[in-house]
Amino acid sequence: MVENLETLAALKTERSTPRPYVQLNTVLMKSTISELPLLVDFAHQVKAVVVEAIRYVPMGASSDEEIRDWESVMPILVEARNRARAHGIFLLLPVDDPRLRTEDEPDFVAKRNEGQLGKHSEFCEAPWHAVQIYPNGDLHPCGYYGKAFGNLRENDFLEIWNSKPYLELRRSLSTMQLHDRCARCNPHGYDNIERKKRINMVRQSEETR
Repeated sequence: MVENLETLAALKTERSTPRPYVQLNTVLMKSTISELPLLVDFAHQVKAVVVEAIRYVPMGASSDEEIRDWESVMPILVEARNRARAHGIFLLLPVDDPRLRTEDEPDFVAKRNEGQLGKHSEFCEAPWHAVQIYPNGDLHPCGYYGKAFGNLRENDFLEIWNSKPYLELRRSLSTMQLHDRCARCNPHGYDNIERKKRINMVRQSEETR
């Protein structure tokens, strides 16, 4: 993968074009967050324009990688932000802190940690806007649902996209009649757990009324 990214960067230099734009995504975990500044440097090396970091959201008790004390890793985040500014890279972080902001940052960076309410469900828009495709061709509605809705080796994409399971999942989310898997989910995409509503948080507040 690294070799391919370096080859693409060389071709873009040779042809004097910024396209295709490259974005690198990473999950911030206890064991790897110290590497974030190095990832920003690598993004510059391969001419990426955006580095997006999301929180590690545990789906079980088998791994203790969730960062809860963000103040303890703030020097790393600040260093990564400084390197990104020096390289002209947009760094999207899931932490809202004055030390990580600049006055001239573009709107999509400044609003990175603001909840975006969509037209379908204010909690999840995955079944309308995203898919997870596994190496064997299995197509999942998201990384957490735990069930494939079809296989691209056997079915056409649009056939799966408009299938009965997909339509039912969209209906359940649009009406908030949640499937068990959705009710237990803590979606990490577009993540800021403090300032965005989450399904389980809302359900818990309703149960305590």
